[in-house]
Amino acid sequence: ECPAAYDVKMLTESNGVWTYAGNTTTAANISSASCATSETEDVISATLTAGKYAVELNVIDQADMVLFARTVCSINDPQFELGCKDGAGRGNDEATTIELLADDTVYFYVGAYGASDVGAYELTVRPIVENLASGDACDAYRICGTGLTCMNDVCVSSVPMVNSASAYFAGYENNLSTLFITINGMDNDMDSSLADIKVWDSSDNVIDSKLGVFVGFTSDATFSYTYSLTSDLDLTNAAKVSIELIDDMDQRSNTYIQDVLPLPILNAGDACNPSSDALGRCDVGLYCIENVCADPANYATCPGTWVVYDAVVAQQANTWEYVGTTVDTSNDLMTCKSYATGYEDAIKFDAPAAGTYVIELLSDFDGILGVREYCNLNVSSFDLACIDNVSEGDIETKTITVDAAKSIYIFVDSYETDFAPTFGSYIVTITQQ
Repeated sequence: ECPAAYDVKMLTESNGVWTYAGNTTTAANISSASCATSETEDVISATLTAGKYAVELNVIDQADMVLFARTVCSINDPQFELGCKDGAGRGNDEATTIELLADDTVYFYVGAYGASDVGAYELTVRPIVENLASGDACDAYRICGTGLTCMNDVCVSSVPMVNSASAYFAGYENNLSTLFITINGMDNDMDSSLADIKVWDSSDNVIDSKLGVFVGFTSDATFSYTYSLTSDLDLTNAAKVSIELIDDMDQRSNTYIQDVLPLPILNAGDACNPSSDALGRCDVGLYCIENVCADPANYATCPGTWVVYDAVVAQQANTWEYVGTTVDTSNDLMTCKSYATGYEDAIKFDAPAAGTYVIELLSDFDGILGVREYCNLNVSSFDLACIDNVSEGDIETKTITVDAAKSIYIFVDSYETDFAPTFGSYIVTITQQ
């Protein structure tokens, strides 16, 4: 038992939680801890049942406290300590976990590190419940069992799950060394880091296997990720793939089997990937534009808000020109260079026939020459030209070939300095070869 000089206080229990509010200002120097020394200590006791407990000390008034617990009150020996914590600094809250193998009385010591470190505090002791089952309510003190995680205050599976997948050869003409494999599923604790992918033939023999890095979670713990699996081996006979996800706790998902299929052909309006065939290939005549399969002809007309000028016939035979200035231009129509952030003019040229045409831009500023067939399609892969000779006064020149009489659009752009856009006068000349 504690000597009378210890003036032991009692924790108060309410709804299974024990609390006490105190102040070490008037406490005596009666004991010391294994993790730190202290000048004055309060002793607070409670009789607890066997189990684990979270012991939390809320430090008030920027005091510097030490927290420790024992089952024997008056023996100052570390072997009887259940826990000891010193955060080393004023205002730091302290927390430790204790475990009782049998019902017992526990003595909690709240000590001030030095004589000037005394102050008010609040001590809380909460039971820790472990190995909860799926569907049980959980929080920081109610811990889910193995294979489970606490999500939205409920224990749910932490094992990743593959719900669906696709696998197909790359390209119209099957590329027999590359497979696109898309995996969809869920991992509640979002810690899947690897995908174990095996490629099988129709006789259930493994042709190749890969261990890929896994990424791609959304906020609701679902995922969709596409691998481009390229093999040094011949995958001609690939018939199916098996997929397992592996999380950071080495837990494996279900094994998902997916047949290897030809590359999907996408229709107008279908989602696509502009940098690869990861979602499939847009059908003939369609292109992946802004992540959707579309006909570029839909972009042939300039927006009605644009000011578009017309190239006119020049005095020289088979030549057209436009003389203009960007001084009063307010159009922001095309940026074929990342630094071409100045305003630009758009000039329409009606090529009279199929053939080769030389387009020149002569300007008294640092001009940039851009050419498109589809006026409103600002996608670099569709540009007919994007020329910048860097220095002011240089002539930007591009030779293009058109396959029929058609309209093309010429853009006079400009480099923008740190201070203001460059602008000035220019001449665009088109010569049929």
